[in-house]
Amino acid sequence: MAGAQWPNLVLAGFGASDPLQFTVAAQQAAVRIGRVLALGLPGRLKALLERQGVEVTDLAHLFTDRTFAEAYAAIAQAVLVRAEHDPPAMFISQGNPLLLNAVNRYLVVEAGRRGLTHRVLPGVSAIDAVVSELGVDVGRAGLQTLSARGLAARPAALNPRVPLLVLQLAGLADGNGPAAAYGPLVEALKGGYPDSQAITLLNMPGDGRVVRATVTLGRFGEFIPHIDASSSLFVDVARAKLAARPEEGERHVPA
Repeated sequence: MAGAQWPNLVLAGFGASDPLQFTVAAQQAAVRIGRVLALGLPGRLKALLERQGVEVTDLAHLFTDRTFAEAYAAIAQAVLVRAEHDPPAMFISQGNPLLLNAVNRYLVVEAGRRGLTHRVLPGVSAIDAVVSELGVDVGRAGLQTLSARGLAARPAALNPRVPLLVLQLAGLADGNGPAAAYGPLVEALKGGYPDSQAITLLNMPGDGRVVRATVTLGRFGEFIPHIDASSSLFVDVARAKLAARPEEGERHVPA
């Protein structure tokens, strides 16, 4: 196992829409370190790493008989124990390690508090996947990215003159009924866009595809049965009407 050339903690992401979006840099790090801790590592990537001699420990079992908060605390503790007492600790999770990832952000902060060195290896994020799928010209038009909870709590953060990507839609479904869960988000959107505004739901099944469907904001409810942990919502610049592209408002979400 490599030792001195690695920091105590290495964080890497395996990609947003495909488990094999794992970067060459992250793969080489895993091989050289020789073992990794992971959360929800897909079978294809696990098999690839094991064929290269990497010992893979998936920490998903820590969710058993625990609340999400308790499980994330246990996962963070397992990573920190290795980073402090048996480094290096390489932890692999989905997407870009520090993009809307509370566990990894906590690990970075706690590593600093404990005097542990760390390195972050960027991964393919949900933002990268959506920009590539829709062909958004971020350099020209910009792109505002907000979590669904963040936008629902702070509607004033919305700027309808800039394309919008809303992440972590499923995070609003906290046990309330669909209308109660997504109502604040819809109201926040309606504060900046007309009911006729085209909105696009994007899901990432994990096989490299991005599945999308478009309706108007007034028909947001049609999306609710199709929202899962991978879902994000794209809204282009606010328009008074969709005269140039009337057909988009007529698409239906696939079953």
